[in-house]
Parts: sequence; C-alpha cells; structure tokens
Amino acid sequence: MMRKFKTVLMLAAALTIGILSQGYSAKAVDAELTVRESQDITVDSSVNYTNHTGITSLEEGTKSAKFTLVKPAIVTVGFTSTVSSSKYSTAMDYNYILATDEMGVNVLKSTPGFNEESKTITAHLEAGTYYLISKWKVSWKPQSDPHALAGNPIVAQGVVAQYVDRLGGTLGNNYAAASVIPKNTPVTGFFTSTVTWQTYKFTLNKESKVTASTSIISTIEDDKLGSTFIRDNRFLIVDNKYNTVLSDAVPGTRGTGTTVSGNLKAGTYYIVVKSQMQGISSTTLETSTLPTCKVTWKKVKKAKKYQVYQYNTSSKKYQRVATTKKLTYTMTTSKAVNGTLKKGKSYKFKIYAYNNSGKKIKTYTKKVKAK
Repeated sequence: MMRKFKTVLMLAAALTIGILSQGYSAKAVDAELTVRESQDITVDSSVNYTNHTGITSLEEGTKSAKFTLVKPAIVTVGFTSTVSSSKYSTAMDYNYILATDEMGVNVLKSTPGFNEESKTITAHLEAGTYYLISKWKVSWKPQSDPHALAGNPIVAQGVVAQYVDRLGGTLGNNYAAASVIPKNTPVTGFFTSTVTWQTYKFTLNKESKVTASTSIISTIEDDKLGSTFIRDNRFLIVDNKYNTVLSDAVPGTRGTGTTVSGNLKAGTYYIVVKSQMQGISSTTLETSTLPTCKVTWKKVKKAKKYQVYQYNTSSKKYQRVATTKKLTYTMTTSKAVNGTLKKGKSYKFKIYAYNNSGKKIKTYTKKVKAK
C-alpha cells in the first residue's frame, strides 16, 4: 500500500524559508532538476524536494524547469513562491503547471496559487521528459512609484519520484508483445493518463483450473473515483483468438479488486486489466492441472474406427464422448458427461469397434481412475 504524501506542504514551506534566507541576483531561470528518488512504494518523507530558485522584478513572469524520468514513476512536484514585503503589491497570483513542453501548451495538471502559499501536484507519469512551469502576476495599488518592489519575487520548484517497475505488463492491447505473467507471483500494473490497459500472457499445457485476481493498491485522486469508475468487463481473460472466456468488473477505488475463475483448455491466453484511473494494480495468476482419465484398448482386426462412451451416473446410461481411429482417448474434465472428474475416483467407459461397413465387431468395458 502506498501512503499519501502527507508531508509535502511542510517540506515546501521549509523550502521557502531556506530560499528567503539567501540573497540572489538576476540570473537565467531555466534549469534541469535532478529527480530525487524514493526507491520503494512508500514515499521517503525524510527528503526535501530537489529544487532550483529564480528571481524577477517584473510584474509578470514565467519560470520553467525540466526533469527526466528513466522509467514510470509516481511524481510529486512542489512549488513555493514569495515576494518579500512590498507595500505597493496588493496580490501576487501564481499558476503552477506540470506539462510535457517548456511553453506549457500540453498541460498535464495545473493548480493556482498565491503569494507565500505552497502547492504540490501529484501524477503518475511514463518515462520521459517533463516541465514545471511557474507563472505569476502582480496586482498594484495606485502609488507615485507603482512599479517599485521592496523585494523580488522568488519561486522554488522541486520534484520527488517513486519509480515503479512494470514486472509483466505491456502498453495497450498489444497482445503479441505481452510479457509472460509468473504464476502465483503478484505483478505491478501502472496506469497513467496514456496507459489504460495492462496485458499479460500465460500458456496451459493441460486443461487447468485458472484463478486470476487484480486489486487496486493505490490511486492519486480517490475523491474523484468511486462507483462511476466501475466498468463491466474491465478484467478479462481472452484466448488466442482474443475471444473473452472469463471477465468481471474492476472497481476504481483503492483497496478493491476482483477475481475470475474457471476451467480452461490447453492453449495460450491473455489477462487484460483495463482502467480509467491513474494508479497501481496488483495482478496474480494461479493455475492447477485438472484430473484426466486416459482410456486405452487393444487393436481390433478390421476395425476402421472406435467410439468411446462414458457412463452417465445421472441418466444411468452410457453416453458417447468421442470417435477416433487411435487406440487411446484422454477424457478431460470439460468433456466429462457429468461435468467433473475427481482425482482418484474411477469412471466407467465402453469402447465399440466398427468395421468398414459400420458393423460393431468388438466391445471393450473399461474402468479408469482419474489422475
């Protein structure tokens, strides 16, 4: 579980105090921030934002800084601003922006602010380069020297990132590139504004009971999620022709999840987790091979085909389950006439041999234990 970023405002306030205790002269405002990393899923609240500061004496100003993520991350960016006591200034309004370009055209998130007010923005981001942009504007009282500032506006920006590994997921519905999901081991799905699908692949060598589960272990805006984010068929298992074989809805709030379970034949399958939120999911897969009954018999001279019947305990009659030219037949759970096979239990079969004219020429009676 991920704790909320509960100390960000305190850290940002401390950042402001540190800035105001120093003197600055005019300098370039663009800079590249070093991303301060928290390695595990819980925020390391003992670290301050990596930051850079800028000063200006303009009524309106803009400052940007860029940072680069080497892999997907939960990112919290912090902003602090102040204009030290100016008797001519009635207000200092700010707009803080997280964007994908230095001009702030492609805005991911933004928040308004005011003088000496700390602000933070949290987002789930893919690997790549991003920009923090601070914009401000001064409102003035009508004075004889309306443009004189007793002190310069100072802006600080910083970033903390929690890197997240995708242990098995791929982007979107690219089934061909899906990574193999390990059995009985949770894998992390990381959803962002651009990544809304996670896809995993698994293969069954024999018919098996399959149980897959997914749970939402973190979101960044729980107050905006809830029942409106529950969607039908958001958690799927599809076959190699992309037909849905198991499905359920995925709730969109933290701490909730869903499980799908069923018997699947041998083959390749894909687990698909869809989400309209930004957050982290945990997905697991469990499989167990189902019992089978292998029936064998001796070759019958002049026989052209064999028909296999299994005894139906409900109807008290034998029911045909297969026609074959081979001397063996494997009964799987999905083909069992009573809908189940139990390991260690014996089941009755009859095998009829037919010649080229369709005449029954031999009958075998078999009792086979399921393994």
